[in-house]
Amino acid sequence: MKTRLLVGIALFGLLLFLSFRAVRLLRPRDPINPENYARIKVGMTEEQVRAILGGQERVPSRCGTGKPRGTYARSWYGEEGSIWVLFEFQTDAAGIPLPGTVFLMGYGPPHLPEEPSPLLNWRAWLGW
Repeated sequence: MKTRLLVGIALFGLLLFLSFRAVRLLRPRDPINPENYARIKVGMTEEQVRAILGGQERVPSRCGTGKPRGTYARSWYGEEGSIWVLFEFQTDAAGIPLPGTVFLMGYGPPHLPEEPSPLLNWRAWLGW
């Protein structure tokens, strides 16, 4: 009786472990990864970059970006890393703006939000 119970518990544990592994393996991969970064090339349009990385980009703050005139930046943040892309403004002969093209790009570690200090957590809990 005891042996049968232990075998049942072991099989249940194995089934649980395998189901968690299957869910993890079947989950779609984060598009912000080194492979997709390597697919971005200078001269691509913003729409082409969005098609590779998805539409979850953020506009970085204007303060202290140090980017050259005639460019604008977009950033994508994921679990595996972060990608920033600098686009050049483009205009046609009549001066009508066109989609920007990739001028420069970079890949870095994941962007982790700052954790509030214990003092700030305590103040929030007290309602101060």
